[in-house]
Amino acid sequence: MIDGGYPYLAPGEGRVHGELMELTPQLYTATLSSLDALEEYDPEDERHSVYLRRTTSVRLADGSERQAWVYYWNLPERLGVKIASGDFRHRPKR
Repeated sequence: MIDGGYPYLAPGEGRVHGELMELTPQLYTATLSSLDALEEYDPEDERHSVYLRRTTSVRLADGSERQAWVYYWNLPERLGVKIASGDFRHRPKR
């Protein structure tokens, strides 16, 4: 999905292309906290968070699967346009 030039992930069926990052164990908590702030996610106040951080299964290019954190859009009343390909780099230009 895209709204105003920013991509976001909405819950539901489909495929999304992205990058999987592995965090350094020593920096895991601090990095996750920084990402939560960037994505406006507050685990103590999910109702008012812009995104919700959840684990999901992701499929890698080699076909293997891993569990990963993802941030889902939490403003269903403001849904944008679905990117049919699931790849932000190949979104329709306005």
